Amino acid sequence: MTRLIAGLALCLCALLAWIMLKGGLQTPFFTQVGVASPALVQNSAAPAQGNAARLSEPLAPLSCLSYAPYRRAGDAPWHADRPITPEQIREDLRLLQPLTRCVRTYGVEHGLEAVPAIARELGFKVKLGVWIGGDPVGNDRGLERGIALAREYRDVVDLLIVGNEVLLRGELSPQALVRLLEKARSGSGIPVAYAEVWEFWQRHAEALRGHVDVVAVHILPYWEDEPIGVEQAAGHVQAVLKRMNEAFAPLPVWLAETGWPAAGRQRGPAVPGLQEQTRFMRDWLQVAPAEYNLIEAFDQPWKRDLEGAMGGHWGILSAKGEPKIHWHGPLPSNIDATALIGALIAGAISGGLLGMQRARGLVARRRWPWILAGLLAGGCLGPLVMLQVEMILLWSRTSMELVLASVYALASLAVALMAIISALRGELNVTSRDIEGTPSEPPEQRGKGQGRAHERGLLIGTGVLLALTLVQALALVIDGRYRPLVWPILTAPAAGLILAWVSQRHTAGRGLAERSASDPIYGDRLPGDLRADARAAGTQQDLRTINAGERNFRAPNLPMISMIPVKMIVPMATSLAICAVALVANEGLQNTQAVQAGLTWILLALGAILALRVSRS
Repeated sequence: MTRLIAGLALCLCALLAWIMLKGGLQTPFFTQVGVASPALVQNSAAPAQGNAARLSEPLAPLSCLSYAPYRRAGDAPWHADRPITPEQIREDLRLLQPLTRCVRTYGVEHGLEAVPAIARELGFKVKLGVWIGGDPVGNDRGLERGIALAREYRDVVDLLIVGNEVLLRGELSPQALVRLLEKARSGSGIPVAYAEVWEFWQRHAEALRGHVDVVAVHILPYWEDEPIGVEQAAGHVQAVLKRMNEAFAPLPVWLAETGWPAAGRQRGPAVPGLQEQTRFMRDWLQVAPAEYNLIEAFDQPWKRDLEGAMGGHWGILSAKGEPKIHWHGPLPSNIDATALIGALIAGAISGGLLGMQRARGLVARRRWPWILAGLLAGGCLGPLVMLQVEMILLWSRTSMELVLASVYALASLAVALMAIISALRGELNVTSRDIEGTPSEPPEQRGKGQGRAHERGLLIGTGVLLALTLVQALALVIDGRYRPLVWPILTAPAAGLILAWVSQRHTAGRGLAERSASDPIYGDRLPGDLRADARAAGTQQDLRTINAGERNFRAPNLPMISMIPVKMIVPMATSLAICAVALVANEGLQNTQAVQAGLTWILLALGAILALRVSRS
């Protein structure tokens, strides 16, 4: 019993330490004097009275922000039947007034044609974008509308951006793009730009440089082919921008997009998170040139359909219009430590109550292990369940994805609980002395074979969980760019199966001998020939059947369909371990999330094999 309690206590301490570490590292980080932004100097003292609410506002306006009005539920650029209303745009721009007086747009359809008029009303400048794709008719129609708006609102629109990463997407050739750029330059009367990632600008420099007035470049350290960690991200943007200025002089180079995601999966050393997003913004403002554009004003939930969870969380403001970034003071934490500790306490209470329920009818000395194990196990599971729920809500884009992710999480939780109960059964050898009162039949017989059914359920559940995890692992190895790496709840069955093996390996095969020696009522009711047969067969399942007191003293026959996941445990566990190595090889050791996922898969595979071994020993 000591082994199981010690293992659970160790897991709980490790989890609590992780919560305190991740939730408590709010080192003060005060903005220094910037090279080009001296107005960003912040007094390190606490904000004066009345200024606390301004922690979410920079001390100087941001140069410009990417603006798309699709932040509300159900809104997306492809929903032509749900055009954006002028009232929505006006509300959005009013929310942005404390942050900036410039917005960059990406289209002139679905109601976005109202942006210049409302911007004039509220005192904004507009970098007007015209969306260019693979539809020539739509391209011409959008460009004509963009040119008309640029001419009508020349006092507001100071740059016409024709196309956004259309070469990166492969929807248009450089020659076709040049035709549209020349049409815009001849008709708009204002400077014309094309916006593209910096590598593609370099690749097509000779074809494009003579057909734009401004080179609009995107530099996104998180999305680089070789991702950049947040510690070096601002310096990387600055260095690339300098290189582009040198390559395209005398044309002006404008940084049309840079930023950092507040959620999603890690890429190399690039970790998404609110803390990292805040750090990048603060670092960037210290070295930023006079004109730049940050992506983006609001979180865009619709982008999750295209780019996973990362795509929807680049905003300075949330989809609800609430500030996310504190421009001054301590860096925010990526986790809510208070809520997680609350989940730990709630889980411990629930686990203790479940342990009490399982221990009903036992004497006091046999009752406390169930209660203590329930408290510790519940304390471990509570925060993991909370983190898993948050992860599912973050990544699920459709009802089907929500259901599938929930089923997978519930399967992980069920296997973890069964493994812990199995560990308790392995360490507790209940005899007639442990039952309150005088039972009329062996205690396990009173459970009507529940022990045998539990062990069978654990093996089947483990096989099913391995199959589901292997599918997820293969998807990550083959095409994991927009898939989550870490499933927090998966650590529970991995640890639980190993704890069950540690608890049972010293007691496997000893239940019958202990019963015969220690139980004065039932010790002589197990026939000697059956004991000998069980030892000769060498199967733990036969021994469990005898210990369970089943009347026919025969090993259970599993239905053929339930044997499939059990028989496949070893090959699936081996495949999962191979996937773990492949994932870390693909992502690199710098990707700590990939390393964590790989280790979890290996531990789960090991635990499954050990559980199978115990059942056969």
